[in-house]
Amino acid sequence: PGFTLRGGLLLDVGANIGTATLAATTRFGAAGAIALEPVPETFALLRQNVFVNRIEERVACHRLAASDRDGEIELELSNWNWGDHRVRVNGSDGAFQEAARQTVRAPAARLDSLELDRVALAWVDVQGHEAHVLEGAAGLAAPMVVEYWPYGLRRAGTLGRFHELVPERFESFVDLAEPGRLRPTRELPGLEAD
Repeated sequence: PGFTLRGGLLLDVGANIGTATLAATTRFGAAGAIALEPVPETFALLRQNVFVNRIEERVACHRLAASDRDGEIELELSNWNWGDHRVRVNGSDGAFQEAARQTVRAPAARLDSLELDRVALAWVDVQGHEAHVLEGAAGLAAPMVVEYWPYGLRRAGTLGRFHELVPERFESFVDLAEPGRLRPTRELPGLEAD
């Protein structure tokens, strides 16, 4: 209630081709955005979308993965869904034939390593790497929209850690399936399943 992006920045973590960045800056009044996307081909499309929408002066695009450490990570690439590239956590196969995926290396950083003082909202969609992002963002005070995908979190070995971090960092949450209902984090779905 009463939240606005006007005058603030969107931090788009796992920006993909810029859908959230474009909406925030062209429709919802954000002053600009910081868009992080580690996959080279997707990053090129992100930059192109920012350019063709004439918001390149307001959007900083970085080929970077947010994580719990600075350095480099290995990404596994989906050949059928550009929204399902992920940080590789092991070489075993899963429900989406992850072991057969091609991989690429990418730079990684903790969000706490970046200057993010004007961020009004962080949008985090990183295919199961969300707990890592939260671990590396202890100093980020902005509200967050965070994807909750138990399969991806479980595969990354961080479902339990995600369930610990959310109540540590946030008092309440809104399930976007029920956007009008603010709930305490102790009601986060799946807590009882750990």
